[in-house]
Formats: sequence, structure tokens, C-alpha cells
Amino acid sequence: MDDPTNFQPQLTIRNAIRHRINNGEGNEKLDSTFTQYPAEIATLLADINKVAANCPELNISLSAGREHLRQVVKDSAEELVEVDATGLSSVVS
Repeated sequence: MDDPTNFQPQLTIRNAIRHRINNGEGNEKLDSTFTQYPAEIATLLADINKVAANCPELNISLSAGREHLRQVVKDSAEELVEVDATGLSSVVS
């Protein structure tokens, strides 16, 4: 049975992230300053986006949407497999 509080984005950072990803891509209604969340959660969401911005090659944010984020994870996993196949992973570790 699902806990109904799992879908209340104002309760936890996890719920807020889930809400952002599920409602992200192409949704201009989402507030980029996260004012709809409690201050602590809004700060954490902003921090996550700042860290993500430090990796422009991934092109991710909490407004990217689920399908885009899934593709980024898939692409990253494929790159990791390529690195493992070349034997460079032992150097990177």
C-alpha cells in the first residue's frame, strides 16, 4: 500500500525531487526559485541545481523531466561500460 504522504512535495526533499522530476520537462509553471516549498527544502533544491549546473555536459536540472534524466543516466552508464572495457576504470578508481 502506498503512503499518501509520498506525494506531498512540501514534506521532504525526496518528495520535492520526485515532484519536480515528474512535473518538469516543458512545464513553465514550475517556479525556478522553489518558493512553493518550505525554505529548507527550497534551499536544498537550489543547491542540487547549482551542483548539476557544474556538469554542463550532462545538461540536467530538476526541471529536466523524467525522460531526459533517464536518458542521461543511460548515456552515462554506456560511457562507464566503455571506460571499463578499455581498462581505464582501475586508473579512475
